[in-house]
Amino acid sequence: MNVKPILFLVGLFCSTGGGAVTILQMTLAQALSGSELVFEGRVIGQQVHPSPDQSLIYTYVTFQVMDVIKGQAPGDTVQLAFTGGTLGDLTLRIADMHVPEVGERGIYFVESLSRQQANPLFGWDQGHYVVRVDPADKAQKVYTRGQRPVTGFASEAAAQTQELSSGHVLGLSVRQDEASTGAMTLEAFKQGLRDRLRKGT
Repeated sequence: MNVKPILFLVGLFCSTGGGAVTILQMTLAQALSGSELVFEGRVIGQQVHPSPDQSLIYTYVTFQVMDVIKGQAPGDTVQLAFTGGTLGDLTLRIADMHVPEVGERGIYFVESLSRQQANPLFGWDQGHYVVRVDPADKAQKVYTRGQRPVTGFASEAAAQTQELSSGHVLGLSVRQDEASTGAMTLEAFKQGLRDRLRKGT
């Protein structure tokens, strides 16, 4: 496998300042309108394959579709390709790329089901929310990909598109610690998304 194109791709996705990918902060309205599919799902499989020309590595993640919030799923499962992974003794890593792990349950905003993208989730982590069971009340609660509790919906009036991503879209209230106190239930989160879609976000 040709290594040089892989190393060059990593450079393209890294900012010159700190080695992190530069992702602009998006709003919830942008995420909802810009996503072809928004769904609740569970990761049931991962496979790593090279691109046809052997220059890249992709991790193909298979999701069981549990509930569709926007769009139309192609079936009971959806497979999304994330750039990167380990194939034999070669590993390709993209800075700030977080591939959903087998067993994870979450809400996923998919920008496109047909276009090949480095990360198919809208705004990277901004389109990636995980569901955990709160040990206190056994309810299913929603967290950012970085495990911060999503506590509600907020105004997007102060949105500045020049800002860099903080790991979640503007329009969600998020605690800055990992405590489960105040995290929204899964059903309340999904209903809030549907309400915004019905109102035209």
